[in-house]
Amino acid sequence: KNNKTKLLLVGDPKQAASIGAGSVFNDAIKSNKIPYIMLDTIFRYSSGGLLKVATDVRNQKTYLPKNNSKIIQFGDNKDYTFVRSDNEDVIKDVLNIYKKLLSQGYTTDDLQVLSAYNIGDYGSIALNNYIQKIANPNYGSDNYLSMNDKNQTVFYEGDIVIQKKNNYSAKIYNEEDSEAFCANGDIGRIIKIVKDIVIIKFDDIVVEYTKDNMVDVRLAYSISYHSSQGGSIKIPIIITPKQHTYFLNSNLIYVALTRTQEKCFHIGNERTVNIAIKKSENLKRKAFLFDLLKDS
Repeated sequence: KNNKTKLLLVGDPKQAASIGAGSVFNDAIKSNKIPYIMLDTIFRYSSGGLLKVATDVRNQKTYLPKNNSKIIQFGDNKDYTFVRSDNEDVIKDVLNIYKKLLSQGYTTDDLQVLSAYNIGDYGSIALNNYIQKIANPNYGSDNYLSMNDKNQTVFYEGDIVIQKKNNYSAKIYNEEDSEAFCANGDIGRIIKIVKDIVIIKFDDIVVEYTKDNMVDVRLAYSISYHSSQGGSIKIPIIITPKQHTYFLNSNLIYVALTRTQEKCFHIGNERTVNIAIKKSENLKRKAFLFDLLKDS
């Protein structure tokens, strides 16, 4: 025991729980055995923009006005835009906004579409296949890698990709016998494809992947809410279609909103959003930390 060592945890109990086991932050707070301070004053709430919207969602307070406007902007700086969209229009609205932002000088590094699901008509996999066609000028070129998988994934040079499984021995490009760690959730860009070899730049490392390695890589023009947690995006485009009503809750929408660096576009069904905001994620997990802390 070292009485001079202190551990400081900083977090937000309203974020979505981890997909894996345990709920460390919430269990620590609920135990009442660890002193904590909860920040509860929002100094820019009255400005009415993204910060107000995110705070309302965090507090499970509905915020969308009852009118028939297609587009509603919030805040003095209009940093949150809600686009009312019926199911058949969601994809079209996503692509229109994405193309408009590209025409304004934003790049694929600045934009990301967030969906609650990976699979389905409005999941990230389907969205990636749509967005890739308008976002990557190399789409349709003769230089590509086809995975021949159920998702019909085809990679081109310039594609934004995400690592979906830890790779503890990724081969570093142009360095003999050198390896790097690429973590689940790392986002990079394909900079070169030579036959079945794909060169990807993840932050400050460049790795050389075979087709076997690419099984654990997906396109990342669109990712799930869960995959986005912990990161930041200059302009996220969030979708909440009617089909996602059952799965969505205030925690997940709060996660998506708070990825924003500059401004946010939210495309969806008003009723779906209001139902989700009134629901909390079930944070109860079968883990021993709470009991250990409580009985200590």
